[in-house]
Amino acid sequence: MLLTGLLLTLILAQLSHNLLPHRLRPGKRPVGVWLLQQLGLACLYSLILLLVDGRPLLSSLLVLVLLAIVLVVNQAKFHALREPLLFSDLYLYLQVFRHPRLFLPFLNLPLVLGASLLGAGLLYAALQLEPPHEYGSHYPYSLLAGLALPGWLSWRLARDLPLTFDPDCDVQQLGLYVSLLVYGIQTRLPVNRQALQTTLANSHLAPPDAISRTILQPPDKRPDIVVVQSESFFDARRLPADIRTKILAHFDHVHGESLLHGRLDTPAWGANTLRPEFSFLSGISNRALKHYRFNPYAFLPAQPLTSIVSVLNELGYECLCIHPNQAGFFNRDQVFPQLGFQQFIDIDGFTHPERAGPYVSDAACAGKILEQLQAPRPQQRPRFIFAITMENHGPLHLEPLAAGALRHYRTPPAFRHHDLTVYLHHLHNADRMLHQLTQALRQQERQALLCWYGDHVPSMPAVYQDLGYPDGATDFLLWHNQHPSNTSQPQSALLKPDALAQQLLQTVIRLASEPSEHHGTGETTAPLSGSCQYQQPGSPPGPAQTGPAPDAPIP
Repeated sequence: MLLTGLLLTLILAQLSHNLLPHRLRPGKRPVGVWLLQQLGLACLYSLILLLVDGRPLLSSLLVLVLLAIVLVVNQAKFHALREPLLFSDLYLYLQVFRHPRLFLPFLNLPLVLGASLLGAGLLYAALQLEPPHEYGSHYPYSLLAGLALPGWLSWRLARDLPLTFDPDCDVQQLGLYVSLLVYGIQTRLPVNRQALQTTLANSHLAPPDAISRTILQPPDKRPDIVVVQSESFFDARRLPADIRTKILAHFDHVHGESLLHGRLDTPAWGANTLRPEFSFLSGISNRALKHYRFNPYAFLPAQPLTSIVSVLNELGYECLCIHPNQAGFFNRDQVFPQLGFQQFIDIDGFTHPERAGPYVSDAACAGKILEQLQAPRPQQRPRFIFAITMENHGPLHLEPLAAGALRHYRTPPAFRHHDLTVYLHHLHNADRMLHQLTQALRQQERQALLCWYGDHVPSMPAVYQDLGYPDGATDFLLWHNQHPSNTSQPQSALLKPDALAQQLLQTVIRLASEPSEHHGTGETTAPLSGSCQYQQPGSPPGPAQTGPAPDAPIP
């Protein structure tokens, strides 16, 4: 019976790969990969067998229940985010009890409920029909000894298997279960941890001592910097949904005044904000993190890290983060001090904030940014504010339509576009936030830089199935309050988040290296030359110099 239960487990586990989305199904795998799957499942089966008093059929059933859970979660994630389940997702899903709204709605709840009831029924039947087996007093020790060899072989095989660090490719080549096992083992290997340390130490950001030699201005003359990581921001007018042009009227205007603008090649789709966020803050390409690229905050060493924040700290900046959510999400409360942030204003720092949908509004977030810019500061030090918005966070399908939401279309959309209609309402509010900030910064005597970018495109699977999937790139711009672009066509680029951070820092250095009397003259200050040229799709920026009124009607 012991071997029968194990054989049943191995056969059904192999067949379960046919339940994966077609794009992820593995083809013919190398013998070593196939063997690793059998050894890993044998270890799991034997361990459960030891815990349930030697019931082989119950052990087989429990293994299959665990695999079914993996398949259901993988299916939900792939449907919403176009990415298979990853080992590092475990660290994110541990937060499901504290933030259920951010995780549970993406599951197919009828399927989960039905599978749970079926599994519970089968487990009860197995407990009733299969009594505990007695294999002798030496059985537990024999089973533990038998676990040692396949466990060691599994570790050796998983340690040496090559990975592409592309989730789809790894699942296609290894299978879902082996992919999870290999990533789980390799992320813990000292050699890979050391490689991560080396990568973190080799940030491409310029060292502060080299920068300080080029800066002419004292700290009280250096520009304030505001970076807005706008939740799910991208130019949705690229979708074939007959969306009104003026939904992003302020973005178009600031886009036309910007020093640099373009598309952001972000390493996330529909979620996983922390990937582009860490890439921007650290100045390190997401792909360079290899095993740790999917959830870097879970694996960073507990030590100060080189980042754009730490560089600005050395240049005399006060550095703070504003995020209207709990600071503990994504372990930001632990990671951000290591990056150099001196203050983190989370949801507790907002007193009775305005909400738009379930989250704090972009307008309230803009108000908090301006409040911090206007707060007293020692020795008139410049400030760096990194703001992470929440208003346009999903799940969009749970949110009712706001009054007048359909006005953002020229023609009414299909019902399946409910998510898009909700998204457009918040996208327009993000556009108004951009106007709120730029209008206030125009009035500020001190020079200021505003960097605005979207972290990823929104998760709207039903909409994309109808309209087609966008390429995943978001939009960004870099704007200066005293140096609007005087050129007919500002520089356009296709950048990754780490390259955008480098462009921002280089622009700060250029501004701080100019004699003070040059500021406020209206002269154009361009970012560093040599950026990748890219033709921005969508509507051309408007040429006006003052921008539309914040509540102008949408044609």
